[in-house]
Amino acid sequence: MFDTVMIGRRVAQLRKEKNMTQMELADRMGVSYQAVSNWERGNSMPDISKLGDLSEILGISIDELLGKEDIRRTNLVKHMLHDEDPSAFVKEEGIHLKDVAEIAPALKPEQAEKLAKAAWEAREKAAETAEREETRFERTVGSIEKEESLFEKPGNQQEREKAGRKRYVKAKGTNLRDIKALAPFLRGEFLDSLAMEALGEGVSCEDLCSLAPFLSRDTVAALLEKAEEACSLEQLCGLAPFAGREAVSRMFSRIMEKEDFSMEELCALAPFTERRLLSEAARRISDTAGFEELSGLAPFIDREVLKELFRKAAEQEEVSVEDLCSLAPFVGKEEISAVLRRLSGNICLQDLCGLAPFADRETLDALFSEAVEKEKPCLEDLVALAPFVGRESLSRAAEKLSEKVGLGQLCGLAPFIDREVLRNLVKKAVEADGDVTEAAGVLPFLL
Repeated sequence: MFDTVMIGRRVAQLRKEKNMTQMELADRMGVSYQAVSNWERGNSMPDISKLGDLSEILGISIDELLGKEDIRRTNLVKHMLHDEDPSAFVKEEGIHLKDVAEIAPALKPEQAEKLAKAAWEAREKAAETAEREETRFERTVGSIEKEESLFEKPGNQQEREKAGRKRYVKAKGTNLRDIKALAPFLRGEFLDSLAMEALGEGVSCEDLCSLAPFLSRDTVAALLEKAEEACSLEQLCGLAPFAGREAVSRMFSRIMEKEDFSMEELCALAPFTERRLLSEAARRISDTAGFEELSGLAPFIDREVLKELFRKAAEQEEVSVEDLCSLAPFVGKEEISAVLRRLSGNICLQDLCGLAPFADRETLDALFSEAVEKEKPCLEDLVALAPFVGRESLSRAAEKLSEKVGLGQLCGLAPFIDREVLRNLVKKAVEADGDVTEAAGVLPFLL
């Protein structure tokens, strides 16, 4: 890659020698002064289309501007300034994808694609030649082996074919790091086609992981299919956000048959895997499922499976209110109520507020009454619990609360309190104060 810092220093030095400001240079170049500033600080390269004008304004050649340390890259840039079809130049100079990657920051996407395509096609032709030579060599060796009556061991043929494929790929000059380096500078469709050609055979998931963020979902899925035998669960977790649900599920199904997996790995795959498959996997390793893991899996697995895992986890570890709150929307009332009963005596009104919609009325009433006896009820907690607690239980709590707050504060509870209890509270308030003002808010509920 070009030394952008060195080029920037050179631009700054020559600009100053010309007694020009960054703004003046920018005006003459037809760019913003921020662009010139970025060049001089080494943050970016001038666009290839601007190099001719820039070198002319600064009074130096493009060779001097870019540096003579790597004349190969410099010549390639100069060629791209004048030739729309780089195929002949690429073939003649033996330009590789890595060479294109080196100068890509200075190229427009269309220019980068033309160069990459030409470099790829040149290597394809070289590879075809190498393959023909390899075939001819194999035939010769085969004839010699036959004449010498050499017996092959099982698998030798497959091994030779595999080795031949490796030589073929090597002849192509395929370097996935080069393709990855080019990825930010290539448009999606072209990059997809290049990846499919480069990785069409013998793709590894390690290679695919490096390119997946730049490829389309369909391309990642197609390449993943080719790499299925070599893909590990760890690699699949890294690829899952970039492949379709169907491809990930198919791969995971095959991996499940061959290797162990953990709840943490299931949680990582959960948003990208079919519910049926994930539920089956979760059930297989249910012994390792704690409440923390279940919280991550809950939205993605079948409810019946979740209930089963929840009950097992509740038997194996201590349950906190936080655990229950995270799982309550996904687990049935029966399961939540059973655990709440176990927490009897250790749960407060505020805890019940978050769990009330998910517990049965009987359990909630019992815990509510216990909490009211132990603590001074708070109006906000009673109002939050009112729709879920039995009228009798709430009425007792309201009577206790009325000793601390005025009758006027109980308006929010009035629709849920026994009428007789409410009437007695009004009577007490009037007898104590001789004023019916506070009772006005609850009177509609006495009629």
